Amino acid sequence: MAGELARKLLGLVRTVTVNFETASVIAGAHADARVPFGGLAIVWPGLKAPSLTVSAEQLADLGANSVRQNLMQRLGVLAALGNGEDTAWRRVRAAADSARIAELAAQAASAREGGDTEGEIAALKEQVDALQATNVEFEDVLEGMMQEAAASRDRVRTLESERDRAREEAQMWQDSYRNLSAGKSVEPAEPMDVWAAIPDLVPRTAPEATFLAISDAASERIVFTDRAHKSWSDIDYPEPDDMTAQLIALARAAVELYDGEVGSIPHLDAWFKERHGLSIALTDQTITKFRRKEMRWLNSFEFEGEVLNATPHVKVNDAVSFNECGRIHFALETEKHRLVVQHVGIKTYK
Repeated sequence: MAGELARKLLGLVRTVTVNFETASVIAGAHADARVPFGGLAIVWPGLKAPSLTVSAEQLADLGANSVRQNLMQRLGVLAALGNGEDTAWRRVRAAADSARIAELAAQAASAREGGDTEGEIAALKEQVDALQATNVEFEDVLEGMMQEAAASRDRVRTLESERDRAREEAQMWQDSYRNLSAGKSVEPAEPMDVWAAIPDLVPRTAPEATFLAISDAASERIVFTDRAHKSWSDIDYPEPDDMTAQLIALARAAVELYDGEVGSIPHLDAWFKERHGLSIALTDQTITKFRRKEMRWLNSFEFEGEVLNATPHVKVNDAVSFNECGRIHFALETEKHRLVVQHVGIKTYK
């Protein structure tokens, strides 16, 4: 479990495993850094606050995933507020990595001088492994930072949309009050068709206005990741009107799926087609076969603290040239009653 939490919380905390003797020594020197036997402790910088502890029994009852989610919620907020960089840890880790590489280089040189070819090869291989491990850690930290930034940007866009809507409503009530005070009759405003007011997408242009309008119209039963914004901004899709219409249809389907009385749906892809005219593929063997990082952004990405799979997709166009083959990839986030769109653009592979 320690290894799993260390990987999942990478970038938020530094994880160290200690045996009973070491934990006792630490507790003797710093009472606020006491680690429960078989449990964990979050120790704050400078020991200026009591540590957060989880006992072995609590770990067993909650499970690694629940503990991870709880810690991410707490630590993520603190990390966002602090918005700082752990330069001390970076220096220590860089020094340790450099020392290990130097040690292995010395071993290789010694083996070379002694004519020990196998020893030299083994030392060089360890050097390569150490460098690769360091590179993987940096990539994971960078990916985590990008996901946190994306979540923050999505939240900002949502708050800005709510602010604008509140301003419009306030202005409407102010105008009504002025008219009534002046003795004028106030005609009830005609209800606005929020779906018809959604602006069309424009190729190679930031899609914020369209995505926000769709999310608002669907009462956030559909939301868009930062990756979805970038996927559209980077392409010259030839039929933006059709892509907009497909997104709106998907949003309407999300509203019915999560707000309506749909009940059990044995064949969800058929339901999308019959009810909303959408050609949906819930699986894709080509995407599923990708186990390395090149498709992790799609079939195992993190959004607002949850790991999601956006293999399901809308086939906007098929049997056409590659640059016209449109796709909308989304994840079904049942617990939060919404669809999370991760890609709006052309097909993700040839």
